[in-house]
Amino acid sequence: MRRALGGIVPDALLHRRRKAFVARGPRVTIANQWASLVAMSREMVSASLGLVDSRAFSQALEEARCGKHVAIMPLLRTLELELWLRNLRARGVLGNEPRHVSRGPSIITAATHTRQVS
Repeated sequence: MRRALGGIVPDALLHRRRKAFVARGPRVTIANQWASLVAMSREMVSASLGLVDSRAFSQALEEARCGKHVAIMPLLRTLELELWLRNLRARGVLGNEPRHVSRGPSIITAATHTRQVS
């Protein structure tokens, strides 16, 4: 693969030993955007729809900010879902009435539980 990408991708990238920056990037962004993420986690549209446990989400954000091992992809997907739902609500597609529905474990709770069990 390295030979095929030679001349296309810089040698420094092709021959690096660690790729830790991939996992570090989202954590740095979480730390930099901490205030807005905390504010968002207090009134989550996804939580009002019963999709996300906002307390578990806030805890996972805090752990990511502190550099603890967190399943980062479910966390990022939850953020994307929340932003999408907020966009739908802002456009009037989704009503403003929160519906507290219990449908079993939420996305972020399931990811957190899987990480703790493993």
